[in-house]
Amino acid sequence: MRDGLAQRRQARRVEVLRQGLALCGRGLARQLRGWMEDIQIVCVTPKPLCSLTESEYWVTRRQRIQYDQPLIAEFARHFGKPRFDVKVDPETRTIQQIEVQRDSFCGCARYVAEQLIGCPVDEAPEKTGLLHHHYPCWASMGIDPDFSDTLMHVSGNIFKDEISEQIKPYRQINYLVPGSSSPESGDTTDQ
Repeated sequence: MRDGLAQRRQARRVEVLRQGLALCGRGLARQLRGWMEDIQIVCVTPKPLCSLTESEYWVTRRQRIQYDQPLIAEFARHFGKPRFDVKVDPETRTIQQIEVQRDSFCGCARYVAEQLIGCPVDEAPEKTGLLHHHYPCWASMGIDPDFSDTLMHVSGNIFKDEISEQIKPYRQINYLVPGSSSPESGDTTDQ
């Protein structure tokens, strides 16, 4: 019964969209992967959806599952874990252009990329998170026990990490030294 549909349809792969516990919890996802593996069908259950790449996906904060299935990999080249190519003006340190190399399932990566044009690089990670949060993302806002956070926040952090990595060479990081004044105040005497 459980694998009859996949066999009747001569499926070669199954993708299960998991954006919250109500739809497909950890146990059901594990069962589906096992059932499909028994009949030589690759089944991927990324959580969140925007963790899917051409070769792996997340199921918990620390667990990634590798897979090898060309059709899913081809799909994941276009949709899944966002991938950007960011161009920054080195003089103004603002984002000039973003090419979306892989969009998220819901289209949020394209939206974020459009909204970040002209953004100063030092503000881009925070703005990325806010833009993601205001987009109608498919991730749930309930606390997921596998992440100890909402999948919306996990997904937003995936976006922020990707943008942060792209703009890293252009960011200015200011360090505070205890016992000294900030350079902006003009007082550089140690106390």
